[in-house]
Amino acid sequence: MSEKVYKYRRSGTQKHFHLREADIFVFTVLYYKRALTTRQITQLYSAFEGRECSEASIFTKLDRYSQYGAMLTKRIDKRADSITKRALFSLKEKTIEFLLEIGRIPKKSSKRRYSRTTSLHTMCSREVMIRTLLATTKKTQTNEVLYELDIRSFYQKKNIKIEDNQLALIPDEHISYQDKNIHIEMDMCKETNSILVEKVEKYIEYAKKTNEDVTVVFVMYDKSMFLAEDAEPPYIRMKNLLFSMRKHHELLMNIPNLNVHICSLKDAGDVISDIILGTNDNQNLEQDILFPLSQRTVGDVNWRYTFVEKIQTFKESIDGGLRRTYKRDKASIQDFFFIFGNENDYRMIARLDDVVFSRRDGDEGVPLVVIYPKRENPRDILLMDTYDNVLLLSIQNTNIATDEQIMVHAANNVNPKRRKLVELY
Repeated sequence: MSEKVYKYRRSGTQKHFHLREADIFVFTVLYYKRALTTRQITQLYSAFEGRECSEASIFTKLDRYSQYGAMLTKRIDKRADSITKRALFSLKEKTIEFLLEIGRIPKKSSKRRYSRTTSLHTMCSREVMIRTLLATTKKTQTNEVLYELDIRSFYQKKNIKIEDNQLALIPDEHISYQDKNIHIEMDMCKETNSILVEKVEKYIEYAKKTNEDVTVVFVMYDKSMFLAEDAEPPYIRMKNLLFSMRKHHELLMNIPNLNVHICSLKDAGDVISDIILGTNDNQNLEQDILFPLSQRTVGDVNWRYTFVEKIQTFKESIDGGLRRTYKRDKASIQDFFFIFGNENDYRMIARLDDVVFSRRDGDEGVPLVVIYPKRENPRDILLMDTYDNVLLLSIQNTNIATDEQIMVHAANNVNPKRRKLVELY
């Protein structure tokens, strides 16, 4: 990136500030998002600079911009029920004029971007977007992508009124990148499940009427918003939404330009950044998992795998089979069928449900293993139901070639923490 330095002079005074590209980037995001907390702004600086910035030092900078430069407005909500309990920063009108002068926002942009009240829902929506930017730059190891991401709201981009468009709702956040359009629905776990299903229906109708990509991510609130270590997501709520979406199963599986994902707030940045970057985790499953499994020299077991779609046991297609034999006892054989999975993609979650319930009666002997991608950051595996004789293989950062045991979880609970841990045996 260019190291150009911008000089901002406060009118009527001799005071001026030298602003770097990182500052201008943060101010531009602030323009479109109206107000952000210190921690959120710190994450923006971290995303741009490619390093972990100190929240304390960023607050000092923002405080200085508020006191002396008159570039920012700092507001601390002192109400007893305040959701932030800390400073919110927004742009002064003169700062917006400065962004107009240097060409960072469109010429006809509004100068009124101050909002007196900011709800928890709004702050969580902003948090999803910011975590996504941070995760995207970490994965690409460059900040170039930040200039290609369009984080304006859906209707700012379309420059139309709501009633003029085919999408009959307002996404909480909208991110465009190349040919991708990601609609983010931030669920605070207060609406009924039927309301969420209605939103799904509206996206289905919209996807039918456009040739554009329509990717929808339902993000469920958890306490990671406040950095809580025990930020347990609402697993039952996510399961209920997934199950209810089966009402429109055929459409969700077959409309080519519509993709629906569900995740919690703690996983949102990782999930959405993968969508932005077009990461196809299933391309690497043979290289990351199946081949190392077949090459294991640890213990007394040999593993073999094969790819196959149609078998007698299931009416639905699968991806392949595994066979475990013993070096010392060639007659002892255990077979497994497998399919590839994804923790958050509706189609992949629903496919597991389809395969399980297509098992022919009386053919219960061979377990079904669902193989999930190897990831740097562990994700919760979401299910729309509980299943017997189904094993969830998610190795994360374990070394499948050398570890003494290969552990899997049974699909006996929708809460990942309550699933039975067993050896793949």
